[in-house]
Amino acid sequence: EFMPLPPEEENGENAANEEPKLQFSYVECLLFSFHQLGKKLPDFLIDKISAEKLKDFKI
Repeated sequence: EFMPLPPEEENGENAANEEPKLQFSYVECLLFSFHQLGKKLPDFLIDKISAEKLKDFKI
């Protein structure tokens, strides 16, 4: 539903050797990168050192 379908060849079969062309916006790429970093370093945002750096972003 969210991913585009692969292009079809003239005979009706999917082209297995061609990758679908995905166009991600900058925001989507940054969110994906931040999500991946969060999975690898889950304590990053709750660390004491990071708390001082992120205090400007708290409400």
